[in-house]
Amino acid sequence: MSHKDLRSIVRRKLEENYPAGASDNPDAPWNQEDSFVSSSKKISNSLNFVAGDSESEFLVKSSGRFYVISVQNIKINPELQSSLTAEYGEASPESQGDEDGQYDSYDYESTELDQSQIMNAAEDHIEQGKASTPEEYAAGEGFVYHLTPAMAEELWSSGSDLEHAPQVNRMIDYGKLRQAYPQAF
Repeated sequence: MSHKDLRSIVRRKLEENYPAGASDNPDAPWNQEDSFVSSSKKISNSLNFVAGDSESEFLVKSSGRFYVISVQNIKINPELQSSLTAEYGEASPESQGDEDGQYDSYDYESTELDQSQIMNAAEDHIEQGKASTPEEYAAGEGFVYHLTPAMAEELWSSGSDLEHAPQVNRMIDYGKLRQAYPQAF
């Protein structure tokens, strides 16, 4: 059974149990706008935004390949955040005295990366071939991942919003997942 068949069965079941007048209720979950965005918008010199939420994870396309950018991994991994901030962040110098006078030190720890700095870092990682593996994604390591079938399955099994992106769905082997997670089907 394909993913498309599974969706049509679920849709039919929902239509059978659709409460009377539900389409008129603006507060009903099925009448709420999705926070998941899918489009194609140029966000840097070589990256196009494809889908996702720019606050947690999103999908970009570069040179015909898709990549997952995990902003949440930057936020939860202090070592990664510190190294990216030191390289791509803007820090203000703090003057400190020494025995010969003063020198400037830079405080990168207190600076949070903005969206353009994250994009610059992601662009560099992609150009340098530094994309991380699905295993590193599961461990919260790295922040740029090449979208492969294994990565698509990791997004699906972790409950990422990106599992709804068509580019991710096309890569998922639902037969394999059905065996690994029978309770989800």
